[in-house]
Amino acid sequence: MRLNAGVCHLASLQLDDDARIEALGPVQVRIAGRVAGRLSTLARVWIGAASGVTLTAADLRIEISGKNGTSGTLTDTPVAAAFGNDATIVATVLVPNGTLQIGQRNTVTGALVGRDVYVDIDSHLYFQSGLAVLKCAQFCNDGNPCTKDTCTGEVCSYPAAASGTSCSDGNACNGAETCDGKGVCKAGTAVTCTAQDQCHAAGTCDSSTGTCSNPAKPDGTTCNDNNLCTVSDICKAGVCSGTAYSCDDKLACTTDTCKGDGTCTHTIAANNCSISNICYAANAVNPVNTCQQCSPSTSQTAWTTKANGASCNDGNACSKNDVCTGGSCHGTAYTCDDGVACTTNVCNGDGTCSYPVAAGNCLISGTCVAANAANPANQCQQCTPATSQTAWTAKNNGSACNDGNACTTNDVCTAGACGGTVNRCDDGLACTADLCKTDGSCSHTLVAGNCLIAGACYAAGAPNPANTCQICNPAQPSAWANQADGAGCNDGNACTQSDTCLAGTCTGSNPVQCQAKDQCHDVGTCDKSTGACTAPAKPDGTTCDDGNSASQGDACTAGVCQGTIPCASVADVHTGNTHTPARFAATAACGAGGRAHWDNSARASRATVGPRFASGQPRGIGRRSPRGDTTVARFGATAPCGAGARMTRASLATGRQRGRQAPRRLRDKTGLWCRLGTSTPAACRETAACGVGATISTGRSATAHRTTAAQCQWRWLA
Repeated sequence: MRLNAGVCHLASLQLDDDARIEALGPVQVRIAGRVAGRLSTLARVWIGAASGVTLTAADLRIEISGKNGTSGTLTDTPVAAAFGNDATIVATVLVPNGTLQIGQRNTVTGALVGRDVYVDIDSHLYFQSGLAVLKCAQFCNDGNPCTKDTCTGEVCSYPAAASGTSCSDGNACNGAETCDGKGVCKAGTAVTCTAQDQCHAAGTCDSSTGTCSNPAKPDGTTCNDNNLCTVSDICKAGVCSGTAYSCDDKLACTTDTCKGDGTCTHTIAANNCSISNICYAANAVNPVNTCQQCSPSTSQTAWTTKANGASCNDGNACSKNDVCTGGSCHGTAYTCDDGVACTTNVCNGDGTCSYPVAAGNCLISGTCVAANAANPANQCQQCTPATSQTAWTAKNNGSACNDGNACTTNDVCTAGACGGTVNRCDDGLACTADLCKTDGSCSHTLVAGNCLIAGACYAAGAPNPANTCQICNPAQPSAWANQADGAGCNDGNACTQSDTCLAGTCTGSNPVQCQAKDQCHDVGTCDKSTGACTAPAKPDGTTCDDGNSASQGDACTAGVCQGTIPCASVADVHTGNTHTPARFAATAACGAGGRAHWDNSARASRATVGPRFASGQPRGIGRRSPRGDTTVARFGATAPCGAGARMTRASLATGRQRGRQAPRRLRDKTGLWCRLGTSTPAACRETAACGVGATISTGRSATAHRTTAAQCQWRWLA
């Protein structure tokens, strides 16, 4: 047996041959009874630390509380603890209430404590250092609850406990045991078990709890469940019950009672009668004879006759003034008849009559009408008894009918009235008079002064849309009439200038003659839709003369004749009739080569790139320069000053950087200057209209040509 560290509780311990108790850690083994080992064999018991575990004898403590035999005397057997022969023990063993017996050839390491210790031959005892000295107070216990275990001078004594000290023997059925003051435990009052009820027998006492069992009597044992509405009462599973029976007569006016023997009583409540198993309240009338009633004071089980002359109802609706006579009801007869076939004649019993209309009929204005019959005066009304039996009911909307009007179609009922869609005979032509005839057909008469040709209306004199030489003549209203020969017309060709009618056909003459626009354009052709001539440009490079003796190599380019003018120096003030420098043009209407002249001043709205001219008082951008002033020098904006505008003498120029002088010369970033009659360096490119190779002259600026050559940084110097 292997024991984990801690405390282990055992009731007793039997050590057979080769038994082993191995401790895995410090442990206390507490045994309530005895330890029995075999003394006649080689038991070879081993008690100590498990293999690989290091423990001392103090770490394994075995406490045995049992006593010798039944009396506990030292001579009684068996002893409290016996460890057999050839045992090996490494532990502390305590036997305070009896004898500790060590057999032959045992080896014990630790300590042995007992009321009596017996060691047989050839056994060896070794006291292990580190063990605490045991005091008698640790093991004085005689096992008697009515003695006080006392240790005095390491000697145990056991004086009697005081009288009344509890000394329970462990049997709760013996009552509460107490000591008598002489060391003897006296029994208490024993528990007496009795039957719980008539379906249980007396039980037995449980020694551990002191409570009694409650055994049920056998099923079928006769009993009484104290319920008057049951019979044949017997026990079943410890419960008494009988076969139930009902005394309920289902009458609300009776009180039903069981008598306990299977019979019942039914007591009629006051002011009630129970007649033929039916309850009636006092003064209630017999349903089959109104001259009898319930009178509880006379009888609660039979009808009582009313007095003669008492009001009653003889069940005949055609009699009146009904009274009782000798217990029978009689009245005076009368007759009901309205003479109408579709009504039922009904007597009301009081001398009056009623005449309900029979099912499936209507009675309207004194006339009987069968279900679904139409109103002769309105075919959209009918007899519908489920809705009304005394008035006409409108038919469902959409029901077919005939409104008697030939000029309507698709006649249907709507809210009880018949109507249809009016046929207006409209042919959709404004020149006809449309009429619906009494037979439902239509007529369409042409209005005087009109023609109806191919389904379309035309007024007198209106031309044929497809032939202006034909017109509407009401004298022949269904076909076009030819106009007189020579009448003006339009043949649809803008290139003929004289169109006239001939035998109903429009004929054109005097065609448009196209001319060449200038020396850089060829003769064009006439556009029939507009009458204008085209102006096709001659091929680029065609030789021409631009009228400027200073230009060279004149040729047509995109329909414009132009040549190359050598560079000229740029003056502060441009005199009359000189061209604006090509450098000053940008994306505006006033472009490269524009002239500023004596008569017209120019406006520029903003400057984007390039230099500005400045002379005298500057004028703001966007203002109109009066006569005698220059246009804004930049010229490259959205102004009304177009290309070719001339600048005036003694001109003023303005720009964003006011007051600075206009450039006199141009130079590139290498320091080269553009001189009169020279071209800009070929390696340079600007973002303005004046590009690589442009020549600057005094007479005319040159057309700019862009290139992808290396850029040069141009700047204008004042």
